[in-house]
Amino acid sequence: MPPDFLFWNEVIIPLAVLAAGVILGLPVVRAVVRHVERKGGAPGETELAALRASMEELRSRLDRAEDFSGRLAEMEERLDFAERLLTQQRERAVLRPGAAGQE
Repeated sequence: MPPDFLFWNEVIIPLAVLAAGVILGLPVVRAVVRHVERKGGAPGETELAALRASMEELRSRLDRAEDFSGRLAEMEERLDFAERLLTQQRERAVLRPGAAGQE
């Protein structure tokens, strides 16, 4: 495999997944901290509204992360295709001088 492909698989993709996890997890952690600070008392209407808004934000972020994942997969396919084309061009360029010498 080319070094660039390994770099994507071993560095970029894990970092992107880690970043998405942090971005998606922060609102949940904040909600849990607020809940613990209240010490388990009955939630008020404002707190419920805040939790609902947080859940909607999480759903929105998850949708964007899924879209990002699909776009990343499409770009990987395009990169693989471009690498195959470049390899074919190089192979043709190497074969041309040898083929001309046999004629």
